[in-house]
Amino acid sequence: MLLGLNVGRKQWELPGGAVEPGESAHEAAFRELAEETGIRVDRVAHVARAEFMFESEATMHLAAVFSLLLDGAPDLVENDELSSFMWWDPRAEVLDGLCLLDAEVARRCLPN
Repeated sequence: MLLGLNVGRKQWELPGGAVEPGESAHEAAFRELAEETGIRVDRVAHVARAEFMFESEATMHLAAVFSLLLDGAPDLVENDELSSFMWWDPRAEVLDGLCLLDAEVARRCLPN
């Protein structure tokens, strides 16, 4: 799994973001991946969907998770949201500073 260091929250997270008005989850995945990492692809596979609420909020959140295969190591582009990147195996120990929600999402997306 590709993780980016979130500039504002100072934690490692999966690249992603909100779906904009008139945009599908697939379209948002392409846009967010390009905006946050510089990776531009024309195909992703839907892996999982989750709905959750934070205790401090009354809003239901939807998470859609997508995967892709790359031909080689991508040229990752740091930006105002993600300042650096690393690869993490979700079967490994949770890294210090990794968003626990993202770690759980990643682990639940692994094949059984």
